Amino acid sequence: MRYSYLIKDEQGKEEEYKAMSYKKLLKKLSSNYKDQSVVKISYTNKKNHKLIKFITVKKSSWRVIYICYVYIN
Repeated sequence: MRYSYLIKDEQGKEEEYKAMSYKKLLKKLSSNYKDQSVVKISYTNKKNHKLIKFITVKKSSWRVIYICYVYIN
């Protein structure tokens, strides 16, 4: 897989997912986490920037609503 994502849920449990893109990771999250749960996603993009995203998982579709977008240089 191309990217490694560190996922931390509301209870503090951390998991590492590997996916070819951020969009494909979101599909995995919607099937593995309960509806309306907030998760933190940490990863390094292709330009070597570290990113942290907080999202709310929705089960009705695979789309995820952004709560906060943080860029760390």
